[in-house]
Order: sequence, then structure tokens, then C-alpha cells
Amino acid sequence: MDQRGQASSVFNLLIAAVVAIAILALLIQILGGIGGINKEDAVNESSNALKNSLNQTASPQVSKEVTWSRETSPVTARNIALKSGEIDESHLCLHLGKFEGDGSWNNQSGSDGAILQYTGSSNIKTKIVAYCDTCNGNGNGFDLSSAGSYLGQHLSDGSGQVPSACSNVPGFSGSDDGTCCVVALLKT
Repeated sequence: MDQRGQASSVFNLLIAAVVAIAILALLIQILGGIGGINKEDAVNESSNALKNSLNQTASPQVSKEVTWSRETSPVTARNIALKSGEIDESHLCLHLGKFEGDGSWNNQSGSDGAILQYTGSSNIKTKIVAYCDTCNGNGNGFDLSSAGSYLGQHLSDGSGQVPSACSNVPGFSGSDDGTCCVVALLKT
């Protein structure tokens, strides 16, 4: 093979490599929107929002956008508490927020405490809000009215008190004066 033939072959290989990389990048973008590649992890985002709220008590903290799919692992009070390392799961309530009553979500209690799990057929994007405050020790958790209208409109049933979904969480229903936190979903 002469010099021109070899240069032409190298050039053709270089063009093929560039095209292959472009196709791969396009596929990663497409698969990222469908199958869960490059997703913000719901447990990490919940834990980060929780840590921020614990550091700024009585101030709602909102996460980055999280994409949920059927393949997303359930988010439990236990795995958020363990990941944060700063609160016991018995003082953490998981709430569906404005997704309350939406049949695409599971918000039951299990062996790992409260569970947030998406069961819908297509992906959905949410943000996660965390709000921590001192439990008031009277069996009513804490007063959401102190969180301002932002959190109240996302979590409260209008009474200004913690949603009834949190009433089975020990820290919210007992006489504890520790810190109680709510982690909830926000529609984007």
C-alpha cells in the first residue's frame, strides 16, 4: 500500500470513530431519558436536602430534580436516615406531597420504615423537600405554620399541622422533644 492509500485508510478510520462516538453520545442521551442512566439518585437527594434542613432548622430545603421510574429503588426512611447519619428514622416522615392520592405511588410502611416508591408506567420528575424542626412534645409533631406558606401548601392539609400520614411516625406521635423531619415530593 502506498502513502496515499494508507493516509486515506487512517482518515476513513478517524471519520468512522468520530461518527461512532457521536452515535454513542446520542444513545446515552436517549437511554438516559428512558432507562435510568444519569439520574439523580432519590436517596442521595433526599439525604442532602435532609442534612441541609437539619443545619438550617425550620427552613425548607429543596433538592435537585430527581427522575423516578419503575426501576428506581424504593426510598425508605431507614436508608435516608442511614445516608444522612444525622437523624433516627423514628423522627423522619416520608410524604407524597401533592402526589397524595395518586395511584402511581406507594407510600406504605414496611420493614425499613415508611416507603416512597414510584409504580407508574412512564418516568416522572420531582424535587424533594425536607423540613426539620423541634418536635413540640405534645404528640402533634411540630407546627407547619412556622414553615411559611411554601411548605404548608405542599404538605399541610390546611390545618397548619403535620399531615396525618406522619401520625404513625414515633417522633411525631410521642412526647419527644427532639428534632422531627418531613421529607416530601414536590411536583416540578
